[in-house]
Amino acid sequence: MEALAIVLVLVVTLGIYVGARFGAGSRAARPAEELARLREYRRVLEEKIRRGHVEHWDVVMMRQLTDRLEDTDRRIETMTESA
Repeated sequence: MEALAIVLVLVVTLGIYVGARFGAGSRAARPAEELARLREYRRVLEEKIRRGHVEHWDVVMMRQLTDRLEDTDRRIETMTESA
């Protein structure tokens, strides 16, 4: 019974690992789609920041949004340089 549990855990772990590898590989194989997704995410972050200024959100939340926007800008810049 214990051996069956160990085998089950190994099979599930292997399935998660393989799924993650294929998922990461497919994203890297479609850089145009990834770039479009990042640009859309950037647009959403800008809208949240504008809304935060209007509604006077907490400074910590605004800083987190700004950090995410800066990170997204860096990722977009890296992708456009490598293309």
